[in-house]
Amino acid sequence: GILSPRICFQFRKNIYQNLSKKYKKTKFTIKSDILKAIHYMYLETPEEVMKKFFNITEDKKPSPKWIINTILNNI
Repeated sequence: GILSPRICFQFRKNIYQNLSKKYKKTKFTIKSDILKAIHYMYLETPEEVMKKFFNITEDKKPSPKWIINTILNNI
């Protein structure tokens, strides 16, 4: 990705806190919303697309950390 490792680390470390400030919701609500979105994405996205984009080899729902890291690495 084009982002520095330091910026990515800080983003990953503080993602729920940063989003909670931006959207004026608690960190727990943000995390819950992200988990719901991941669950919906997992159910509605074809398995092959999930495997290719998230670089996974089995039909397993990726964790929020895995998804965030994959997105940041592809920016």
